[in-house]
This record gives sequence, structure tokens and C-alpha cells, in this order.
Amino acid sequence: MTTQHALRHTTALAALAIVAAAACIAVPAWQLIVPGPFCWALKQPVFWQGGLEALALIALVATGSAL
Repeated sequence: MTTQHALRHTTALAALAIVAAAACIAVPAWQLIVPGPFCWALKQPVFWQGGLEALALIALVATGSAL
């Protein structure tokens, strides 16, 4: 096995692990949000305002740490 082949194999396994983790998070989240108890909270404007503020803050911190 060459080094390049091993790197591709490791990258493919890492990508598969990320996809599996995303599925394990997304499926229960979908079940809680869509027909579940958190649907009402997601429809409130305050929730979206706070979420957008958090995303803006994360973007600023990421930009600042990249500099």
C-alpha cells in the first residue's frame, strides 16, 4: 500500500464518519422539531433573531482567529 493510497483511504473513512455523525444528529433533531414539541419555538421571531446573532458572532470570531 502506497502512502497516497493510505491517505485516500483515511480521507474516505473520515468523510464516512462525518456523514454518519451528521445523520445520527439530523434524524433525532428532525423528529423533535417537525412534528414535535419544539416546532412552536422555531416559529417565534425571537428564536431566529438569536440564532442569526449567534451565527454572526461565530463568523466574527472565526474571521478574527484566522487573521
